[in-house]
Amino acid sequence: EPVARRLVPYLGRVLGEAEMELDAALLPVALRRGVVRESLAQLSEGTQEQLAILTRLAYARLLAETGEAAPVILDDPFAYSDEARIARMFEVLTEAAAVHQVIVLTCREALFQPLAGERLHLSPWQPPSL
Repeated sequence: EPVARRLVPYLGRVLGEAEMELDAALLPVALRRGVVRESLAQLSEGTQEQLAILTRLAYARLLAETGEAAPVILDDPFAYSDEARIARMFEVLTEAAAVHQVIVLTCREALFQPLAGERLHLSPWQPPSL
């Protein structure tokens, strides 16, 4: 219930009036929109991906509120998301980053340009001169 309660505002921002059903292990099992219940298998890959991220953010928020360090690391998220959902997910990520650390790894720099935050860039390793 504590995770589900923190998930509600995130779901509302991304999917509107929707409710997530979680199992005993806190894994999403179904999405309820009004009277319609859809199992995860019925949802698009984009919606499944977004629900997985939102659930992790809700759990991290719960940990952060209890004083635990709770970074969330996302590796090239939103591969199956449309532009409108990505924009709403960016809003949620920005909100979450105010409470706990969110790290996004991506090779799609242009897509993630609107996302706020510190950008780190890798450079080739240079061996020390002996």
